[in-house]
Amino acid sequence: MKNKSFSLKASIFSYILGALMAIVIIGAFVGAYYLNGFLIQKKDEVSKVENDVVANESSIGLAQALEQYIKNNRKDIDLVKKVVSDTKEYQYQDDIINDIVTYAAQTGLKLLSVTFPTSASSSSSKDKSAPVKTMQAVIEIDKEFSYDKYINFIYKIEQNISKMKILQISIDLGKEAGSITGSSIKLEVYVK
Repeated sequence: MKNKSFSLKASIFSYILGALMAIVIIGAFVGAYYLNGFLIQKKDEVSKVENDVVANESSIGLAQALEQYIKNNRKDIDLVKKVVSDTKEYQYQDDIINDIVTYAAQTGLKLLSVTFPTSASSSSSKDKSAPVKTMQAVIEIDKEFSYDKYINFIYKIEQNISKMKILQISIDLGKEAGSITGSSIKLEVYVK
């Protein structure tokens, strides 16, 4: 009888051992599945980092090539900067002309011309701490007009002191009292 109970215990023990082995094997498969997913995710992250490194290396190479190009072509680059600056200056001249034409129309004056003499085309401000560039403009006014209209025109220019200021005024008196037959106004305009 003792043998029978011992064999029962051994058979139960073998079932328990078999169940534990099955659990361990199933656990190993489940663990391997999740480990495989984790490794695939990490592989994708490493691949992305490697692609970023390659892209950054090519960007660094491009930046070094551009730096060398700039060193080799400094004269051309300076020339292009000057042309771009001149283009901006011409745009600013158009803005000044538009302002002056508007002031003349508001006061009833007719303009002959607005010119930007090349001899005084562009100069730096005397104060080296403020990099303000200036240029001169000359306004020629047409025909006979009243003194009041002329004063209003000058007033409108002077109200725009952040863009321009009057340097010199030349007038020719008209035949009638209070009239002017011609005028020239020399301005200093501020270039951005």
